Amino acid sequence: MNWKSPYRHVITAALGVCLCLGCSTTARRSGTPASDPLALTPAEDDRARALAHYATAIAHAANNDLPSAMIEYRAAFELDPANSTLAMWLAEVYRSRQDLTNAFAVLDTAIKNAPSAAEPWLAKGLIHRGNDDLPAAITSLRQAQKLEPMHIGVIRALTETYLAIPDTNSVVILLDQAFRQKSTEASYWIVLGDLHTTVLRQSPSLAGRLDRTRARQCYDHAKKLSPHDPEILARLGDSAMDANDFKAAAEAYGKLLEIRPNVPNLRERLAAIYLRTGQGDKAIELYKELIKREPLRFEFYNVLGELEEDAKRLEAALGYYEQSLKLNPDQSELYLATAELQRRLKQPTAVTETLATWKKKFPTDWRIPYFTTFLATEKKDYAQALAGFADAATLAREAPQEVNLGAQFYFGYGAAYERTGDLDNAAAMFRKALELNPQFAGAHNYLGYMWADKGLHLTEALTHIQKAVELDPDNGAYLDSLGWVKFKLGRVEEALPHLQRAIELLENDKDRPPEDRLEDAVVYDHLAEVQLRLGRIADAIQTWKRALALDPGNKEIAAKLQQHSPVPP
Repeated sequence: MNWKSPYRHVITAALGVCLCLGCSTTARRSGTPASDPLALTPAEDDRARALAHYATAIAHAANNDLPSAMIEYRAAFELDPANSTLAMWLAEVYRSRQDLTNAFAVLDTAIKNAPSAAEPWLAKGLIHRGNDDLPAAITSLRQAQKLEPMHIGVIRALTETYLAIPDTNSVVILLDQAFRQKSTEASYWIVLGDLHTTVLRQSPSLAGRLDRTRARQCYDHAKKLSPHDPEILARLGDSAMDANDFKAAAEAYGKLLEIRPNVPNLRERLAAIYLRTGQGDKAIELYKELIKREPLRFEFYNVLGELEEDAKRLEAALGYYEQSLKLNPDQSELYLATAELQRRLKQPTAVTETLATWKKKFPTDWRIPYFTTFLATEKKDYAQALAGFADAATLAREAPQEVNLGAQFYFGYGAAYERTGDLDNAAAMFRKALELNPQFAGAHNYLGYMWADKGLHLTEALTHIQKAVELDPDNGAYLDSLGWVKFKLGRVEEALPHLQRAIELLENDKDRPPEDRLEDAVVYDHLAEVQLRLGRIADAIQTWKRALALDPGNKEIAAKLQQHSPVPP
């Protein structure tokens, strides 16, 4: 049995004591003078013999002769009845044999001979609790606590017993008293912190009566006493995570990583914190270390790819995605991410190869034809885009698992129909998008503008555009639509401020890509039409000039400018 030695460091001298035991006892009995330096007092003589019995017990136990070992252990205790540790050990053996009479007898003897020791009372409390005698357990444990208020084993046993009753009021009082102690043992504060955590998990109703920060405070106390203890740092990090204090968690885990670099999953936990706190570069460095340690973990490459993509380092991101697919080609989502990056990096051959591989691995994945709609739209091949939307919808319907095509899908489908001139089907798709997401401002605006530009369903078009502006009041494109539909309705005076505001917003938006600037020419053209209708011909001419500067190849605007410009003499 691997029990803690009740004689601590002196047990290694047990055999040596046995060798001299006979001569010292003989000397005393034969009248050796008291000044003899080898002479033992009666108490020392009993303790020496107790050590001898204990050493013999160890020898029997080593030979698996437990009955003989118990005889020797009991003899040792009879000679040293104040040895609380040995008493607890014997009592536990008796308890395991269901011999409670001897178990309690041993502990009562220890209590009598060591009245200031808490351990025998603790042992009695645990035996009573194991025997479902909770009131007797409480009595014994309270006595143990009275003797040693900072005995963390007693505090833990008493807390667990109160919870078993349950007596939550006593739990709160006990933990509060324990927290106010001035222990200088780091282990005390570790266990007390664990107790607070356990109590709140087992009894969530106590959340309003126990300070939820107490566990962290306990671990902080422990850290001050033992600042480099990895066990404490781990608990500090975990408790900080539970409290969503990611900065403190990162600090604790970072120090732990320095001390114990091989703690399982520590780098992943720390990297996750860096991700949640926006420290992408630190997360990247940790994941690079993880890849060195575990180069076949494809998910690490995926995270690195996402991080590099967030940092606008698209080529680096693509490299990680491609490596991940080599390690695990069964990642449908990753084919989509890879193809999209290749598209953005203008690698058409690579996109084609990725789509071919993706389709070979997942021939019924609806996202493959859906992705082709973006490629076709870029090429202004709207008929091909429509074919892609149709194939994607069919595959989605036939998929073994339910696929919910979102509002964005139908919005794109409607835009493709509109570009081919099929306004009825376009309207049907925009309506479907709005059924799925009534707050989809872009769909409201596209449907309303499509009708307004063709002079159709103007009242309903106005309703949709007004909804778009309500959802996004500072969107220049939506304000342009609002001005244009009011112009079409003959409300020209009302149209002017909307168009002026639209141009102001568009001109101040410095982040818009250059290709979108061509669309701004349409807004200037609308404003010029309104100015012309209001009789402000000079203003209209200047506005058309600005429109033509944005889109020099626009023949319609050039013709209007030529038509309304004064003929030179």
